[in-house]
Amino acid sequence: MSSYEDKAYQAAAIIGQDGKVWAQTSNFPQVKVEERIEIMREFDEPGTLTTMGLYLGGTKYVVIGVEPGDVTRAWKM
Repeated sequence: MSSYEDKAYQAAAIIGQDGKVWAQTSNFPQVKVEERIEIMREFDEPGTLTTMGLYLGGTKYVVIGVEPGDVTRAWKM
């Protein structure tokens, strides 16, 4: 189990830079194509999701950490 600041993750996914979902937990939201595009944009324009937020399955998440080109962490609002 991974944790961030002593809080356990409830769901996780690995989404490639090509926008394809490689793996995800069963409770991870179904990601729409438009949402994948926004995630991919973060790799080209770091900081975009930090200011705008991240949407997954139509639900907004607050981006709490980004390691450019590697990982994005977000909490459900």
